[in-house]
Amino acid sequence: MHTEAEPASFVGAIGMELRVEHGWMHGRAPIRPEMLAPGTHRMRVGVLATMVDLVAGTLPTGPINPTVDLRVTLLSPTPSTGAVHLVCRPVKVGSRLFVGETTLHTGDVDRPFAHSITTFMNEVIPGATGHGPPPVDMIGADSFDDLLRPRFPDERTVEMDPHPWVGNGVATSIQGGAQALLAEIAAERAVGIPGVGVVDLDIRFVNRVRSGPVAATVNVIRRAFGDFAVQTSLTDVGDSGRVVALASLLCRASGDGSGRG
Repeated sequence: MHTEAEPASFVGAIGMELRVEHGWMHGRAPIRPEMLAPGTHRMRVGVLATMVDLVAGTLPTGPINPTVDLRVTLLSPTPSTGAVHLVCRPVKVGSRLFVGETTLHTGDVDRPFAHSITTFMNEVIPGATGHGPPPVDMIGADSFDDLLRPRFPDERTVEMDPHPWVGNGVATSIQGGAQALLAEIAAERAVGIPGVGVVDLDIRFVNRVRSGPVAATVNVIRRAFGDFAVQTSLTDVGDSGRVVALASLLCRASGDGSGRG
C-alpha cells in the first residue's frame, strides 16, 4: 500500500490486466472512484487514454515505445462502476510504425462506449514484459487529477512537475496518459462551464520532457456545433518552452455532470 507521501505510479494505479488472444491485445481495469472527474460520475478521458496506451502498446512480443499520437472518442456516456474492457486490433505492424484500433466497452464488445486509434514507434522496450497480474497498489490520492499535483498559474494554464509517479518508466519524460489528463484538465477549466466534459481527445507527442515543469496552455476555444473546440499546447517550461505535445479536444456541457448532452 502506498502512503499519501508515496503514491502509486500513474500507470500502476490503473491496475490493468493484459492478455493476448489470436494476435489481438486485450485489457481489463476495474473502475475506481479516483478515475472519475472530481464531483462527477464520468471517467476522465485522460485515464481512458492511459488504458489505451497500455493495451495498444503491449504487443504479443512485448511493450513498444514511444507513443506518437493517441485519440480517444466517446460514443456514449462513460461508465462509473464495474470495469473497462479494451480490445486492440493491430492495423499496421511495420518496421518503423505500429497502428492499433482499440474498442472500449463494459463487457459487451458490440456496445462500445469509446473508440481509439493509436500510433507508436515500433521500438521494443529492452527487458520489459507487459503481461502478468495487475498491480494491487491503491492510488494514494483522492483522484488521478490530484496524482498529477497540478498548479494553476492562470485561467488557461495548468502545470505539473515530472514527478516519479507520472514518469513513463523508460526515459526521463512524463507518461503520455498523464500528459493527456493534464490537457483535459486545462481544457475543461478554460471553458469554465459547470458540467463541461471532454468527449474527444486527440494528442500528438512531438518531444520528450527534458526538464519540466510541463505547462498545458489553452490557445483556442470556439463553439463548434454546440460543443467547444479547444487547442492545447504542452510545453517544457524548463527547456525554453519547447513543445512536447499538441492536443485537440472537444468539450460538451450538460447539466448532469456527465459531460454528455
